[in-house]
Amino acid sequence: MNQTVKKDLDHTQGTVVSDALSALSRWIFQQDPGNLTHRFLNELHLSALAAGILPDRLPEEIAVKAKMFFLKLQANDLVQEQTLLEIARLFTANQIPFCPIKGADLAPRVYPKSALRPRGDLDVLVPQEKQKYASQLLQKNGWKQPYRYKNPYHEADFFRNGICLELHHKLPGFPQKAMPEVWRNAVETTNEFPHLALEWNLLMLFQHSAMHQWHKAVTLLMDYGFLLQKADKIDWEKLRAVSGRWHLQYPALFFRAFPDFFPAKWMPEETFPQEICTDFRHMLLFPAKWQSNSENAMTDACRFSRQWWLDRFHGLRPSVIRYVTKNPRGHCGKLCLDYLKINGAKILFFIQGWRKICRKELPVSNPVQKKIQNFLILPSENKK
Repeated sequence: MNQTVKKDLDHTQGTVVSDALSALSRWIFQQDPGNLTHRFLNELHLSALAAGILPDRLPEEIAVKAKMFFLKLQANDLVQEQTLLEIARLFTANQIPFCPIKGADLAPRVYPKSALRPRGDLDVLVPQEKQKYASQLLQKNGWKQPYRYKNPYHEADFFRNGICLELHHKLPGFPQKAMPEVWRNAVETTNEFPHLALEWNLLMLFQHSAMHQWHKAVTLLMDYGFLLQKADKIDWEKLRAVSGRWHLQYPALFFRAFPDFFPAKWMPEETFPQEICTDFRHMLLFPAKWQSNSENAMTDACRFSRQWWLDRFHGLRPSVIRYVTKNPRGHCGKLCLDYLKINGAKILFFIQGWRKICRKELPVSNPVQKKIQNFLILPSENKK
């Protein structure tokens, strides 16, 4: 495509998205959906929630279908909410501290309708020293772990009645050494239900989004918006201190990249070059589409580091193949064939990627992403 034409298209789309974000902001922060339209929801990839956001102002040709779909979301949400209450009672009765995180916390607590925050899994945080006991209790109460694998943040997934539970011992993106501070300072209780304090929640959601290559940026904006709508102020000094102490990504740039969404009262004191704000915004709203996870790995800025190799070898484990192919028990012949097929393809891609690197045909990473990273990672206050 001609570069001039592409820039004009990007500018036009960016203007429409900005108008949509402004309308979304007004709905969240002022409870006024007056400027929101179905077209704006489509631009923000929120059309699945249209009946929950604009129940009386949908185009006639989609209104019935949209309302039926949202009713299904509400039914699923009710089942998840009742399941979480049951888990809470189980852990409380057995003196296990716990804290719902991500959608499990946000949907019922800060969203006007909990079904507006779809939850793929139920995520619950427990202290590391209670993790084994909590797992045993869940299994005694009908939760199954069909797959066995290691994850740095949570136990292998539990399943019961079609619901997936992730039992976390660490917050996503946080080091283990930070968790005692989390439990001392970050967990509050409102209406007898624990949750992360505002600043810790903002940090956790930002790290989680970064771990997933900033997918679903609009969901992150909505999470932030509804959290702030229930708050008085952000303690930016605390945010910055915790980010520096534990080498976490600091979300000030995120706020500055979306001035059409965040009201002025929530903005940090820090300012950033306009070019960086624009680049970060574009990266979040229009993410690059990688051909495969393997290509993503081979263009990682940290490729060939110790952690990079550990992650690659972790992906070669039979337990990973079982999870990917939905083969939890037995079927060893199928496991062997899948192992050779999947890991053989990975090794072949590595060889091809290595050749491209030697011929300088494969970049280390996008230079724009490197620049952005310099504004997200603060100098660490302690190298823990």
